[in-house]
Amino acid sequence: MKNLIPSLFLIVAISSCSKKPTSSSAALPDNVVSDKPIVLKEGQSVMLMREGDPDLMIGASVVDGKLSVAEVDPKGRNFGVTWKDSESWTTSTIVSDGTSSTYILDKNGDGYTDFRAENSPTGTHLYELQGEVWTKVKSTEKTSEQAAPSNSDRP
Repeated sequence: MKNLIPSLFLIVAISSCSKKPTSSSAALPDNVVSDKPIVLKEGQSVMLMREGDPDLMIGASVVDGKLSVAEVDPKGRNFGVTWKDSESWTTSTIVSDGTSSTYILDKNGDGYTDFRAENSPTGTHLYELQGEVWTKVKSTEKTSEQAAPSNSDRP
């Protein structure tokens, strides 16, 4: 009886230290436990990045029932996001430098931008490509009061 408890402890210790087979294939990274497809539900997302390179990430998420793919460049305050809708072949890109942003849209999937919106502290400008010329569709200018909040607005 005295040897039973130490023997059980030794068996448990040996079995917990033994290497267990993994279900992932050799082509997958160590932190991926299965080579089955990753299934995302509405509102879920996943980010992928190359080991040791945080400057480039690829993300995927489900938004409004559609799979969105994003390429995110998180250097500094700059970022760029691109997603594609496989049903309508719409491609959108958002680029920002922290103070202003540009949104471009390829509506028909021909690889050329059809719509552009620019948002800056001074206002928002919307453009459509007509032929080879960008035509301003709408422009909203911000007043100096809207562009810079007063000291009383700050916490």
